[in-house]
Amino acid sequence: IAVTGTNGKSTVVTLIGELLHGAGKQVAVAGNIGKPLIEVVMEGEKLDWVVTEVSSYQLETVDHFHARVAVLLNVTPDHLDRYPSMKEYAAAKFRVFNRQTGADLAIYNQDDPWAVQGVQTSRAKKIGFSSGKVGAQQAAPLLVGRHNVENIMASVAAARFCGVPPESIQKTLEGFRGLPHRIEFVRERHGVRYFDDSKGTNIDAVIRALEDFTDRSVFLIAGGKHKGASYEPLRSIIQQKVKHLLLIGEAHAQMAQDLSGATKISEPLELSKAVALASHEAQTGDVVLLSPACSSFDQFRDYQERGEIFQKLVRQL
Repeated sequence: IAVTGTNGKSTVVTLIGELLHGAGKQVAVAGNIGKPLIEVVMEGEKLDWVVTEVSSYQLETVDHFHARVAVLLNVTPDHLDRYPSMKEYAAAKFRVFNRQTGADLAIYNQDDPWAVQGVQTSRAKKIGFSSGKVGAQQAAPLLVGRHNVENIMASVAAARFCGVPPESIQKTLEGFRGLPHRIEFVRERHGVRYFDDSKGTNIDAVIRALEDFTDRSVFLIAGGKHKGASYEPLRSIIQQKVKHLLLIGEAHAQMAQDLSGATKISEPLELSKAVALASHEAQTGDVVLLSPACSSFDQFRDYQERGEIFQKLVRQL
C-alpha cells in the first residue's frame, strides 16, 4: 500500500498500519516515514501488507515499483524550488499508479483537481473520497479538522480493500490520536490555547490548519526556509482568521511582502521571541499556532526539532 500526496502522508500511512494491525494482520510501516522500505525487503519477514509513504522525490526514479493499493491524497504547491512547475511536481506524484493492474485499487481525493487528473493514469479499480460530500466528522473523536476527515476516509478505503471489517475499523479509529507536530495541542494558559503544527511546511497545510479555528483569533507563527512558492494564496484566510502574523526565519521578508496589509505583521525572526510576543498579546479565547508554511532547515535540524523547541518554549511560559 503506497501513500503519496502533498499533505497527510504520514498520518494516513500510520493509520492504515494501525487499522490492519488492529484486525490481526501482519504489517510493516516503512518508507519516508521512518524505516527505509529496502530494510523491510532485506529482513524478509513474512507479512500480509507493507504500508509505505512515498514522496515525489522517491517516485521520480521508480520503475518496477508496483502498489497493490495506491493512495493519492492531494497535490498542492510545494517543492517548487525543485520542480519547474506544478505540472512536473504532480507528474512525479502520479508515478505511484504506473504499474497498477485491474486487480489493484487506486484511492484518490475527488475534491482535488490534480488528484482527479492523476488517477486517470491508473488501470486499477478507482475509489474516490470527498470531505465535501460525506459527514465523517465523528469517526475519530481524537482527530480534528477537515483534513483529518479526508485522511480517515482514505485510510478506511484502503483497510476495507484489505479485508478489515467495519467494527474493527471503528475500534481503532476511536483510539487514534494522530501524529506529533500536526495541529498538536500543547497546553492552555490564561485561556489561550497553543498548537504545534510544525509539520505544516507548505501553504496548503497552513490553510487547512487555520480552517479549524474561529475568525480573528489566531496568533500565527510562520516562516523558515523558502521553498519557491508565493505566499499570496494565504492572504484570504489570514485576513479572516489571523489577528497577528509573527514571522521567523529566512523567508520572513518574502512573506511580509506577499502578505502586506492582510493583518498585523511582526518579524521577531527567532522562534523564542515569537512565542514570547504572542503570549504577551494573546487574550482569553485566542490561539497561538505554529504553522510555518516553510521547511525548517534555515534554523533547525528538521520539523520535529522545530516543534519540540516550540513546545518547550510554550511549557516554560
